[in-house]
Amino acid sequence: MRLNTLLLAILVGVVIISCEDNFNPLGEYSERYVLNCVVKSDTNLQVATVTQSYLGSSVDPYENKSDPFVDGVYLRLWYDDEVYIFKDTIITDMTSGLYNTPVKAYYVDNLVPEPGKDMEIEALLPNGRRLNANSTVPARPRKESGVGAVSIPPTDTDIITVQWYSDVDGLTYHPKLTVVYFKSENGVRARNEKQVPIEYYNNDGEMSPIYASPSSSRNINISMDDMTKLMKSISEGDENKRAYEFMFVIIEVLAFDRNLSLYYASSSTILDEYSIKLDETDFTNVDGGFGVFGSYSKGTMVLKFDTEYLETMGYRNGLD
Repeated sequence: MRLNTLLLAILVGVVIISCEDNFNPLGEYSERYVLNCVVKSDTNLQVATVTQSYLGSSVDPYENKSDPFVDGVYLRLWYDDEVYIFKDTIITDMTSGLYNTPVKAYYVDNLVPEPGKDMEIEALLPNGRRLNANSTVPARPRKESGVGAVSIPPTDTDIITVQWYSDVDGLTYHPKLTVVYFKSENGVRARNEKQVPIEYYNNDGEMSPIYASPSSSRNINISMDDMTKLMKSISEGDENKRAYEFMFVIIEVLAFDRNLSLYYASSSTILDEYSIKLDETDFTNVDGGFGVFGSYSKGTMVLKFDTEYLETMGYRNGLD
């Protein structure tokens, strides 16, 4: 009995002493720098940011009013035996945001990388710290000859299958399908687009679209029922169906390099309906700091509409 009493007294003493210590929920400040840059193969404008960690006055991140953007960084990128020097710019001069300062970034406007090429980026900070990373531009996805649908509707099946090929395994792809059509109204022929969902789900009696998300899959499947549902919705409430002239469906597939693929895989963990993710995944491929340096390529494919299919809905084929 005396032993239990002694242990209880020791435990109470430890708790009292612990409560008297200055407890800091924010922890100690650790100086860290973050370089983020995604190089795109479908534009000549490439943008990067360099930011630094901060120690706020509370656990609420919105309490911090100091802009973490690092000015004065000497940022350069090596590609195809050339060096590209980034310039700083103000993306928007709005000062009503969290930091009440303009939004800034670094950029180059003369770089269009080719698939298969290697790149290296380096950021030299004003304090002498150096951040660097590498990327290989992925190959453009391209349609496999003789595989998948060539028109809408496809032959001998109710599923539209689009399949693409890439030279590298283990990458992440993000497909996007878009219906392109013209609508004539009051003598004006206007071009329009409508994104194609991969399926619909019943949301309290309302059919809501689900669009394709990034994955490692090299194909995408859409049922003709869902495709027809979308096609009819375009002219819903308009009796003049002949005013709609359909051209084709454009399939754009983004291929992420290994860095972006690993980042997406680490940050998009699939959880079931009973799981809650409490922490943010720390992924980086930047030496000397944190962040993501990656690249992507875009492949484009086209599916044409069958004239008879369009005429069943009263539409015209713009390619006839």
